[in-house]
Amino acid sequence: MTELKFCPFCGEDATVSYNTVFGFVPWCGNPDCILNDLTHGYETEREAAEAWNCALPGFVDSKNEEKTER
Repeated sequence: MTELKFCPFCGEDATVSYNTVFGFVPWCGNPDCILNDLTHGYETEREAAEAWNCALPGFVDSKNEEKTER
């Protein structure tokens, strides 16, 4: 699996889980994070991880220490 970056909003670890309704869904480890209100599934775990890692193009955060680009 592709390694997940930290959440761009709160900095917590992220994970991908399988949901029988949505498929593979990336989640923030912080249950109070606003990103957990967005539910979008992907066909593969890799697609979910890639979507999470480039969720905010051009956003730079201190834990990931790089600029994300699409």
